[in-house]
Amino acid sequence: MADYPDNPPGLGTVRRWAATHGCVVQYVTARQRDWIDLLAELGSEATAADIRRHEGSSTVQHVHTRMHKLMHVGAVERVGEGKPGRPYRYRITPVGELLRHA
Repeated sequence: MADYPDNPPGLGTVRRWAATHGCVVQYVTARQRDWIDLLAELGSEATAADIRRHEGSSTVQHVHTRMHKLMHVGAVERVGEGKPGRPYRYRITPVGELLRHA
């Protein structure tokens, strides 16, 4: 690994290393990057209703589904209680910030 800049390890090697450490290497699609950017436009944290209003097209359930996909890759985390008056909010994680600028 000393020659990493000139000779990076193959994807298979990275996936095996990740698996031995309890992680999964997964691609992030361009659409998922767009979802992260949308959340960044809202100040890096927003409720599903805020995201839906900003987007103007989705249902709140559709927003939750997309955010769960981003949670699966570690780009977004859910905070809050999920109760009336205290809804869940989705927040970009440091991994999500790295993916935005990758």
